Amino acid sequence: MNAPAYIQSGIIHDYCLGLLGPADMQEVERHAAAYPEIRAELEACRQALERYVRSLAIPAPLMVKNKALGVIDNLSHEG
Repeated sequence: MNAPAYIQSGIIHDYCLGLLGPADMQEVERHAAAYPEIRAELEACRQALERYVRSLAIPAPLMVKNKALGVIDNLSHEG
């Protein structure tokens, strides 16, 4: 296994974006378990994606947030 070539192939990014089929996803997970550099790249990709998503997040208006929390509260009292 040539870990640097595997990393450069782009498969880890496709994995993080959910673009792979089940067999390819399992392959990435097996390689990440076996090779620390692949595991590190996978974690770095996940963190980068998380930062990107958070940078685009728009806070819910207070009215919407309060209404959603009220619905959740009502549901918890029903069950």
